[in-house]
Amino acid sequence: MVNDIQECCRLTGLDELTSTGFYYTWSNHTMWSKLDRAMVNPTWLQTYGGSSATFLLFGKHSDHSPILVKMGVDGEPVSRLFRFFNMWTMHGEFKTIVQDVWTADRLGSRKWAMIKNLKALKSPLKSLNRKEFGHISERAKRASLDLEETQQQMHDDQHNAALQQKVLNRSEKAKFLTKAERSFYYQKAKLHYLKNSDRPTKFFLGMVKRNTQRNHVASIRRADGTMTTSREEVHAEFLMFYMEFLGTRQPCLAIDLEVLHSRPRTYEDDSATLMGPILNSEIKDALFDISDDKAQGPDGFTAHFFKHSWDTVGPFLTETVKEFFRSGSLLKQWVTHCLSSFRRKYKLKKWGIFDQ
Repeated sequence: MVNDIQECCRLTGLDELTSTGFYYTWSNHTMWSKLDRAMVNPTWLQTYGGSSATFLLFGKHSDHSPILVKMGVDGEPVSRLFRFFNMWTMHGEFKTIVQDVWTADRLGSRKWAMIKNLKALKSPLKSLNRKEFGHISERAKRASLDLEETQQQMHDDQHNAALQQKVLNRSEKAKFLTKAERSFYYQKAKLHYLKNSDRPTKFFLGMVKRNTQRNHVASIRRADGTMTTSREEVHAEFLMFYMEFLGTRQPCLAIDLEVLHSRPRTYEDDSATLMGPILNSEIKDALFDISDDKAQGPDGFTAHFFKHSWDTVGPFLTETVKEFFRSGSLLKQWVTHCLSSFRRKYKLKKWGIFDQ
């Protein structure tokens, strides 16, 4: 029975709405169980992306929890963090943009120059996205319609050389945009089980919305024990927790060398290997072992960016990593660079120990 229900939900695109409140939704005062769910389809998620369900107390009329569904919209727009999309690497101008930024003279250490290069790269990449990839689904659909229109014209005038060339050009453009659209939604949805030949269907786009909705925190318990469903207050509670957690200095106990010496040690050969210099090939192998569809780093760049731009970025990145191992520390500016986007998004003036 459970398998049948799961298969039905999969075929119809039904998914459980984010819920808060009481976990057990049914009771006969002896047994407790979670029997009730708030299920919605992709159309609902696309229309009411900020919806949530709250399970209330049973009350006197039923042994099931009443479900209060908040039919909210996505809410006020918030500033978006930079996110690198792998489809950008498909464009002919991409490598030129990276090279132009990377050949600029940067004063300071390699780590500092890496920060400045990545930061300087964001603006031209955003411009490339707006110019060539904005509203990618509409672009891909329009390119396909233009191709079909030109193919019909050539069918009626088969010996027209200009139309033949036009069909070839529009065919390449349609293929390019379709591939870019697929890459975009794969990265957004992280649906690894879909085949590369699948195009973004309505159900597929619903899965993107579902993933976003699942990550939505509908409510949170404040430090004083009260609950809040306000988006601004939920954000504030998360920030306050981590600001206190990251911004609190605690004294550390000194390492007891006698304890270390009394424990088993590595052999000299193993120690020499562990303490040996980091090789360029090891850095490259470690990076290339990261899958292209893994989440981006805190600066918004994915492993695919570094792999695709390795000829330009690789030597610089290798020296940056080796510099880190030689110094044994990260620049304060590197940490604040990774957190600066969160500062701007939530209008923070201070961020604990990183401002000291």
